[in-house]
Amino acid sequence: MKILLITSLIAISNLMTFLTVDVKSFSTESSIVREKFSEVSLETLPQVVYSAFKKAYPDGKLVKAFINTKEEYKLEVVIEGADKKLFVSSAGNWIHK
Repeated sequence: MKILLITSLIAISNLMTFLTVDVKSFSTESSIVREKFSEVSLETLPQVVYSAFKKAYPDGKLVKAFINTKEEYKLEVVIEGADKKLFVSSAGNWIHK
């Protein structure tokens, strides 16, 4: 009976080792979600940002645009029938967050 109990405890402790989550991997993704973005009209979108989008996705459709305090843009787009969110700086550089 003692052997069964000890074996069970060892198995559970080994299982807990595999179930640990690396919190750092979620910090980058959650930080972009927490940032405050304000919607901007597509007509006021800087030409550099629009050109970067059209250059990368010539057949893509721009649906909505948002800006944050760092002047980073979040673009809601449709690419090949799929809704996507892209992030681009005011200089037209893609942001990978």
